[in-house]
Amino acid sequence: MVGSVGCSSLAYEFLNVDYVQAPHGRAPALMTAIKLLEPGLVVFSVQGDGDAGGIGIGELLGAAGRGMPVTVFMYNNMVFGMTGGQM
Repeated sequence: MVGSVGCSSLAYEFLNVDYVQAPHGRAPALMTAIKLLEPGLVVFSVQGDGDAGGIGIGELLGAAGRGMPVTVFMYNNMVFGMTGGQM
């Protein structure tokens, strides 16, 4: 699992998975690197709306454009504390 600095940073406390933390909005880039280095791993992230949709939308679209077999769980927590404005 790749987490971010945002509101999902404590998700590893609730899931029994290996975990690395990415800078805010950069989880898809880190997931891409992990998947390229270890193609057999299941790689996913848990990100809030600001992290994935506000700051990290470019990274998310880049990973999707490359067709990387990774999964992003993005949730709308309705809090725009750092990023603000995304719908």
